[in-house]
Amino acid sequence: MKKTIVYLFICLILTASAMTSCKAKIKYSFLNPITNICAIKIVEVGADDGQGINEQTEIMVIEDIKAFIDEFTQLSCFKVYTDPLGVAPFEIAIKIIYSNDDYELISSNGQARYTQKKYKNYVGYYYFNDDEFDELIDKYLSLGKN
Repeated sequence: MKKTIVYLFICLILTASAMTSCKAKIKYSFLNPITNICAIKIVEVGADDGQGINEQTEIMVIEDIKAFIDEFTQLSCFKVYTDPLGVAPFEIAIKIIYSNDDYELISSNGQARYTQKKYKNYVGYYYFNDDEFDELIDKYLSLGKN
């Protein structure tokens, strides 16, 4: 009986640890249809204002939205099935602004979505391959310098 309980306890621990690291590679799900995107910016995310909205310092505006979205959708994106991930202060993020004034901040580690609906701030379950995400940001930042 004792061995059975110990065995079940070990199985439970292994199952729980496997569940906390579950991830599946998927396509990113935008807040709104991509046809509603009116602007894309690269921003530095600042501190939270105490009401769930982070300050943002604009670094650059993406001129060719379609080209950027085409490249962005090629990034390795994963969905985690544990606690949601947000955008941390002082990260570089992509700000996607929609025609209805909703917007989302996307970093390699998570995202925050701001809507005009009842729930203003949503923290997402998506994250990206750090190297691929950084390469995309660096590419556009270097294009902006030319």
